[in-house]
Amino acid sequence: MLTGAGAASFIGPTLVLSANTLSSTTQTVQTGETSNVSVTVTVYIGASSGTTINVGDFGVCQSYPPPTGCTIGGTPFFIPAGGQDTDTFFLTLVDIFTTTTTTNTDLLTQVYNLVGVPGATAVPEPPARTLLGAGLLGLGCIFRQRIDVVRASRRTPCPEEPLQAASRRGRSLELGG
Repeated sequence: MLTGAGAASFIGPTLVLSANTLSSTTQTVQTGETSNVSVTVTVYIGASSGTTINVGDFGVCQSYPPPTGCTIGGTPFFIPAGGQDTDTFFLTLVDIFTTTTTTNTDLLTQVYNLVGVPGATAVPEPPARTLLGAGLLGLGCIFRQRIDVVRASRRTPCPEEPLQAASRRGRSLELGG
């Protein structure tokens, strides 16, 4: 990926951010139920001072027999001395089966930094003929300067030269005037 964007190599990875998130969910699902009904008939006879029994709806009880830890507990019923009560007790035992599923999710998020190092950029090369021409032109200039220096050092002024120049000037003046 980085080489496609012009990077020759890369530096890193360098960890910039690291975050850990833990979440937990619990779900309870009823997977089954069984019911068992039992009927008990009991005859109560009141004692010499009387007897009190609970009758009616007992609600949901923790255990049986006898019914204990009931949510309602029934209604008290007094049986006088020598009295008789026939009690019919209906008991429905219900077993409820549940499955509890706890899901723990551990999410680790990390961010890294990669730095792409660009490759050496290619320097465009001038055409060979242009280089050859520039080189020859430079050599020609250097050669000419050396020749001019050599000529100037060899040249000795002639005494006639200023006269010839003056006579030439005079002729041009005569022609012009």
